[in-house]
Amino acid sequence: MSLSRRIELIEKKASRVEKEVTTHDFEVKSHEIESSFKKAISEVMMKLRKISKMKKNLDRKEEKQERQRLRKQLNIKLDKINQLLKKEIEDHFYLVNMAENQQNLTEYKLATKFIDEIAEQYHIDSRPLVVFKDRYLAYNSASLNKVSKSVLVSPYFEKQNYAYYPMLIHELGHTFTFENKSKIFSKFDDEMAAIKEDLEDKVFKDPRRGQEMEDFMFYWDNWKHEFAADLFAAEVLGSAYYKTLFYFLNGDPYKISSTHPPNAMRLKAVAKYCGINKDQDLEELLEDFDKDSEYGSLESEDLVDAISDAVNELTSDNPSNANMSVIHAEDAIDNPEKECEIKDIVPVMKAGWELLEDDHPLESINLSIQQTLSS
Repeated sequence: MSLSRRIELIEKKASRVEKEVTTHDFEVKSHEIESSFKKAISEVMMKLRKISKMKKNLDRKEEKQERQRLRKQLNIKLDKINQLLKKEIEDHFYLVNMAENQQNLTEYKLATKFIDEIAEQYHIDSRPLVVFKDRYLAYNSASLNKVSKSVLVSPYFEKQNYAYYPMLIHELGHTFTFENKSKIFSKFDDEMAAIKEDLEDKVFKDPRRGQEMEDFMFYWDNWKHEFAADLFAAEVLGSAYYKTLFYFLNGDPYKISSTHPPNAMRLKAVAKYCGINKDQDLEELLEDFDKDSEYGSLESEDLVDAISDAVNELTSDNPSNANMSVIHAEDAIDNPEKECEIKDIVPVMKAGWELLEDDHPLESINLSIQQTLSS
């Protein structure tokens, strides 16, 4: 079989997988699945092109063996992607049922009220279900039983720690991103196109840098969604989200992951969005670890700024939470015997984290947040 014919068949198979991903009644972690799919295809097709260039040095038997090996490799990758897709669909149904079984929990009602109030304020059409399970996670569905439903997952053991609920707003940020992705990523795509052009020039001069370019494109295709969710949460909750994120992220801040940006990039992006110019705790954390060359080659302030600008523009018609009375909320938390007149949860969240830094008891902060959500 000719190389061109083989590539044609690969592309047809790729189209079938892509169609299966996009024609389901709902979308589940589609950006991760699509990225895995694209990388699998591009890896194998790149190797096939290399064979084409090498075939003058290969006899027909060697060439046939190499093609068979690559076909097998591609099939294994596509099977794994299909398995991932099926598992995500099964998990989604399971979580929807679990959320329905938790509806009588007080914490479920309060978390749902918190999410619904923020979703309404920021014009998010979908009203996600909240479920307490094992970790923070978001499932965004385009359509399920003809009703738009997303699921936000929160750790069960944290369900009464209301001060940590800002992490749910990060997950809600994925729903916000899903509903506004063309606007959020328009400027990002323009910046990425310019960066890609620059990288291609470098690869032309030094072909050994080809893998560096592929890695950059692959990682940022996933990371852009996490940055968008982080910056949405920063827009909603300001420094309260930054402090919550700092609390939850641990380990090497420069560690590279295919699904999430390095913690250092996330914390710096959120700090900048919140106007936090210098955080001694963050500086000390970053000094404790060594930054490797791969981190440096993947960092891009321009791409983060493109997402930041888009989130800011999309939320500019919402009332600013920055002017709400955080001092009043601090007074209410410090003096629970007083009549609490604050109805908006945002200043209470912000005040709670200010007081937590001053070693204020977590229990009294959780109580104030619970009272505000219950009012």
